[in-house]
Amino acid sequence: MFSPRKRVLVTSASLTVDETRQQIEERWQKRSFRSIQPEEEERPFEAVHPDAIDIDHPLMVVLRDSWDRPRSLPVTREPDGTLQASLSLAAEAPNGLDPDRHRWQVTLTAPSHPVPPLPVLGSHAVIAAGQNPWETFVRAADGGVTYWSHRFDFVHSGASLAGSLASPRLAWPGIKSTLKVAASAQGADVRPSPAGKRAAITERLLGSRTALEDLAASPGWALLRMFMSPAVPGGCPVGSWWKLKSATVLSWEAIAGLDDRGWEPTARREQVDQWTSQGVLRRGLILGCGHCPILEFYPLSEISQSYLCRRCGETNQLTSDRWRPAAPEPRWFYDLHPAVWNSW
Repeated sequence: MFSPRKRVLVTSASLTVDETRQQIEERWQKRSFRSIQPEEEERPFEAVHPDAIDIDHPLMVVLRDSWDRPRSLPVTREPDGTLQASLSLAAEAPNGLDPDRHRWQVTLTAPSHPVPPLPVLGSHAVIAAGQNPWETFVRAADGGVTYWSHRFDFVHSGASLAGSLASPRLAWPGIKSTLKVAASAQGADVRPSPAGKRAAITERLLGSRTALEDLAASPGWALLRMFMSPAVPGGCPVGSWWKLKSATVLSWEAIAGLDDRGWEPTARREQVDQWTSQGVLRRGLILGCGHCPILEFYPLSEISQSYLCRRCGETNQLTSDRWRPAAPEPRWFYDLHPAVWNSW
């Protein structure tokens, strides 16, 4: 808390004064902004016993981790991964504090969406679109978004609790937004690398960055690795796995032959159908050309009774001598989207 002498009084109910002083001193030595003569700089804090804190007459009180409550807050996800609160927060006062006499700060954290405490992430980066920036002081801190408890834009005399306390709509910037803000502060710009562009395509296909991250820990990862294998994976029936010049393709028989007893065939079938509808996998046929020796995979969208050879451009008819493997009827194969293949 801040004392009338403009110094920070630091205390702990579980540590001794010396232990408290040691911890705050270590934090002070790790600060990012320093004086030109740090050895002569006066410490703006003082470690004291809890009895020395006068909670009845503070300028501001910070109850760290003592008023921790889970919240279910509806949010919207922006294209760059930023989360924005859909509703304003309810005005509340911690137990034991009087909103007319005390001031405190509120920190909201999303475990799956931490916010780095960068100085460049000012209030404009952590408030939702359309939010009044003058309602309260908002900043990135402690891995989340922090704001002052009370409104300071306009509060009329005798205002209710809801009218005097802040209830902002906040934003948790994604990694792309954070990088852009940081680069803009240095007069620079952020441009994706070729690998970043491929990852962005994969993210778009799967629906979210979280889905892209979860894919590596799912049973589907081993299946996708089969499309990258230089040799026939174990368990693949003859003719179900083909390595072509442009890509490796698998039939359903190869996918069903994947040795993963924890991944039921029904669930595996549903996952393949979902990936096909998303464009992660493309269903098609292995077709040859009657004019040149090319053998290539053709997605379903490119196939009709006639098709053009990828190499020589000649027209071919979809007849039994064109598809592979040789069979009375063609067998469907699956091709992994090139952007997904190159993202790993």
